[in-house]
Amino acid sequence: MFSKIHIIGKAVLIVAALFFLGSCGSNVQDSFATLSESLKGDWVSEGNVKVYFKWRLKNDTVLEGTWYNLQDKKDTLLLKRFLMFVKKDTLFLKVLGDKVAEKQIFKADRTGKRKVVFVNQAPGYPHFIIFLTDDKKWQYFQSNQRKHRTVAFDMKPINGR
Repeated sequence: MFSKIHIIGKAVLIVAALFFLGSCGSNVQDSFATLSESLKGDWVSEGNVKVYFKWRLKNDTVLEGTWYNLQDKKDTLLLKRFLMFVKKDTLFLKVLGDKVAEKQIFKADRTGKRKVVFVNQAPGYPHFIIFLTDDKKWQYFQSNQRKHRTVAFDMKPINGR
């Protein structure tokens, strides 16, 4: 009798573990889908410093973004390009500067429906990039490992949503 209960208990644990492992990938995919839906479009920062983001969904696992500002309100000055992508049930953010050597890979450390925390996989600034979203706006944060030197922008849609 004990062996049947023991075997059933192990089977339940194995099924629960498989369910948990299977749901991990869907959580990442769900976070990516929610985040990409919230970020898609053209955005401008609120406040005195004007920064612009453009986000375009390339496919169901890649979101491409551009962060720029305008010099003299007409000339575009490219600051950074972003590629957010899902690979092997993990969410990544690749940040490309305007120089070939400026490339950083961030891995999602915490994901949720409305918040994703990316951590730099190599030493350097920024260490964290955080996206917080709601239905109409989103926020961008970057900081060093001690959460100093924080850059933060509240983003609103350029043409409404």
